[in-house]
Amino acid sequence: MKGEGSSIYLASRIALQNKEIKLNFLLRNPTKRAYSQYYHMLRTGRSTHTFEDTLKYNPVSVLERSLYKDHLEPYYKNIPK
Repeated sequence: MKGEGSSIYLASRIALQNKEIKLNFLLRNPTKRAYSQYYHMLRTGRSTHTFEDTLKYNPVSVLERSLYKDHLEPYYKNIPK
């Protein structure tokens, strides 16, 4: 099995392939993913606040990667159905 965690450039690179492509997206529960991001930030010292305060004062740091629609749109835009 192969995978990719970055969606920044991958969609356009896949679109360059001259063959039929099937894509499977595995998405975590967005709430669990947000908590996981928060715990990672605690472990690495990038957050020292409670989860609630982090959401209140810096929500993007925890929630941005859970906004799956934003990350999937480049694939839908660049790769034919």
